[in-house]
Amino acid sequence: MNERLVADWLTKAGERGGLDVAFCQILLARGCRVLQARHSPTENGKDIISLEAVNGLCAYQIKSGDIDLTEFEKILPQITALIESAVLHPSVRSGTQHNSFLVTTGKFTESVESRVQALNVSWRRRGYKNLTLIRGTELQPEFVKLASDFWPENPPDTSSFYKLYLAEGKGDLDHKQFAEFLRRLMPEGKLSKPAVARRIAAAGLFSSYLLEPFNRQGDHWSAFCGWTITAAHQAWAAEVYQLPAKQWESSFQLTKGAALEALKRLMTETLAHKALMPHEPELDDYTRLRNTIAISAVAAWHLIQRRAGEHPASLDGAIVLVRKLVGDGRIYFWGESALPHFLTICWLLENFGQSWMGEELLLNIMGLLTRHNRRLSERPIASPDKLPDEVFSSLLKKRSAPAAGLKHGRPAVVSWSLDPLLHLVARRMRRQALKSRWWDITQVEMASFCPHRPADTLLWHSEHGEEKERLAGKPQSWKELTSVAQLNDLSGLPTVLQKDPDFALMFALAYPHRASSSLVIALDKWFE
Repeated sequence: MNERLVADWLTKAGERGGLDVAFCQILLARGCRVLQARHSPTENGKDIISLEAVNGLCAYQIKSGDIDLTEFEKILPQITALIESAVLHPSVRSGTQHNSFLVTTGKFTESVESRVQALNVSWRRRGYKNLTLIRGTELQPEFVKLASDFWPENPPDTSSFYKLYLAEGKGDLDHKQFAEFLRRLMPEGKLSKPAVARRIAAAGLFSSYLLEPFNRQGDHWSAFCGWTITAAHQAWAAEVYQLPAKQWESSFQLTKGAALEALKRLMTETLAHKALMPHEPELDDYTRLRNTIAISAVAAWHLIQRRAGEHPASLDGAIVLVRKLVGDGRIYFWGESALPHFLTICWLLENFGQSWMGEELLLNIMGLLTRHNRRLSERPIASPDKLPDEVFSSLLKKRSAPAAGLKHGRPAVVSWSLDPLLHLVARRMRRQALKSRWWDITQVEMASFCPHRPADTLLWHSEHGEEKERLAGKPQSWKELTSVAQLNDLSGLPTVLQKDPDFALMFALAYPHRASSSLVIALDKWFE
């Protein structure tokens, strides 16, 4: 059954978003060092570059499906660049020759193999090495072998895995079930460090299988969340088992890179002409919800590029689109899980000359929370563990069948987002804005949850931790409030979130229920 599933996946897998990550995991399992794993206009035909004990410096071009002579001629310029252009990488000495491989999930026709033989003769005469073909039938045993010890065996686990694998790929990623599968794959117990490292690599491979439908259908947001959840679990296992970086960081960086690639694809799609225009009738709340997720992805990708010192050509269009949707009220705070999306939009605005708009966005969210999440409110905003689809589904049910009244009294209401918002507004020295809203703020119970062990923040669900609730002070010292807001205490965060601001931002978007005050303040300092 497992062999058939891998064979099925190989027939569907695209060259970007899954296959390249899975192939890199195979290279890592062989003990290779992956130097580059990306598709870009400047790759010179080299999707993957690695240093290998047997083959030395290697470069791979990754394709999907069967390749006949017509298709081969189309990609021949890429193959020529793969063979003839030098590998440019800080870890590679100038002039080092490389071995070249063309990899596909399908097969090559005899005419292609004959053409390659003739080309190899020509390349050898000119001092280049041969092009080696790798077929899907050669890949399949390697994929099966890497995950051979980790396939789910218990009926409930098997059922859960195949349910995830058979997802349609159109917004139906079950985040909680996906995280639970990864948690079972990397259990906490008496595993050796090499065994944990293998499981971390296998997590990337399994995620390639499970996220393939979303890559194929163009559901880039679900793919981003899935890859980010995977990277978080890889980092969790590494921290809990205290693995040295060489045993896990390469797998983590591959997974993080896949998440960034999905974010980039969503950004590119969002900035296309009329990309956010509904193609069929939609409820306006849903349209605005979709807008919010899309432009927060645009904002996140550009903020990460800015930290890297890049200035993408898409930046001006991104700022224009974000300003327009925010200014026209075409975004939607559907629940407290929307907070990281709004903060990311705010940081983009503030970074590029629109601080007033960003600050007003923060104050508007604060106004919503103080109106709807005060104690004994009958219309509270959904808590951060309720993802957008859950909130929207609940809204539709309420509209189609309005409740006749609360039968069991009013629910206890808290806000998980107000406390970090207070700190952000205080960091911007908006004293008068807070003063005018302070009475309303004091009516809201502010809740927080802190896992007993920082690493457990990376899990979707943590059973062990401390939940706290507090009310804002009456009165509140401005000096004390700003002092707390300026603190940047990272001690309660897992190591990967302390050391990798880019991943911390990605994590906040994919894990909105983990947007604690310490994480939000840290992000605010990193992306200010």
